[in-house]
Amino acid sequence: MRRGTLIILSTLLVVGVFLFFHRDPWLPVHIISPGQGPAFSDDGDLLSLRTAVEKQLHWLESKPKDTTMQLGDEEVPITLLHSSLAHLSIFLRSRPTSGQLAAFLRDNYDVFQAGGRKGKRGRELLVTAYYEPVFKGDLQKTDTAIWPIYQLPEKMPPGMKSHGLSRRDIELFGHLKGQELAWLNDPFDAYLLHVQGSGKICRPDGSLFTVRYAGNNGLEYMSLGKLFVDEKILPLEKVNIPAIRKWLAEHPEEQQRMFFHNPRYIFFKKGNPGNPEGSNGVELTPGRSIAIDPAILPTGSLGFIRTRMPKVENDRLNGWYETSRLVFPQDVGAAIKGAGRVDLFLGSGDVAEKTAQVMKEPGRLYFLFWRDKGKLKER
Repeated sequence: MRRGTLIILSTLLVVGVFLFFHRDPWLPVHIISPGQGPAFSDDGDLLSLRTAVEKQLHWLESKPKDTTMQLGDEEVPITLLHSSLAHLSIFLRSRPTSGQLAAFLRDNYDVFQAGGRKGKRGRELLVTAYYEPVFKGDLQKTDTAIWPIYQLPEKMPPGMKSHGLSRRDIELFGHLKGQELAWLNDPFDAYLLHVQGSGKICRPDGSLFTVRYAGNNGLEYMSLGKLFVDEKILPLEKVNIPAIRKWLAEHPEEQQRMFFHNPRYIFFKKGNPGNPEGSNGVELTPGRSIAIDPAILPTGSLGFIRTRMPKVENDRLNGWYETSRLVFPQDVGAAIKGAGRVDLFLGSGDVAEKTAQVMKEPGRLYFLFWRDKGKLKER
């Protein structure tokens, strides 16, 4: 190869590396120039949108006016969040068409985008989904309901406050005996209830008993799905609830070890019927409420998400479809960290369950702020 050709190739390589690392430096949030934002199409129903807006407004009005929320390194005043939603609430009373709604958002809001996962192009983040499960069980131990869930202890057992009793400690050594709230028929159902944080227990007579999150043992959440990948049991793209359930049923001798990998333990309390509440105490709206990391993204705000959703028909996955809609950060999750992950609440029932179990898709998340209420600067 000629020397001149080598020089040209070397120069191109250096330029390519420079452009790769400098094309879009990762930040937790990015301001979007006017006219460069997404097309604000919303495929959700107007009623759920109005419901979610009003719930979010009611929560914001309950907070002190000097409260702030995080937007990356920026602190956003709660008055700006309230103004952003109040204007939308008034506009929605006119029952706008999808086109009118998109134009209203485009013309009146400043737009920020979550930075997504580091190393991903287009500020892409991972979109997962969660639901309110319904599991078989009872309020007392029976021949079939043998896996307990516990109330938050009035008096913490020794070690709980100092270092946190682990899942293994609690389940093997009976530290919480007598504190049982209910019993489930299946050990993986009991584990999933800890992951979801709330749910309903279907008793033998068909009645439903609602349980809600009451607290935890203070230990870090460790992902069961990640363990399956690390141990090369399943490839990342095939890790989902049905696959994990199937493997555990085929390897009952491994169940306990796999569950104990996650030391975090959830305590429950009796709850009221209806949708569960998010971490901020707001009743979640299916298809509209999301869980984010409030240390870096603004809870209580107005969001917009674009992603792909599984299409479930007759209890079977029947393809995928593109979706976009306004969403509302009202919840958190132990596995939701940073600007690269968002969890969409889907409600309860078979369709919500089957959709959430396979939902693990790329997407983009934006936040909208009323334009006349000051300028936010990207850092």
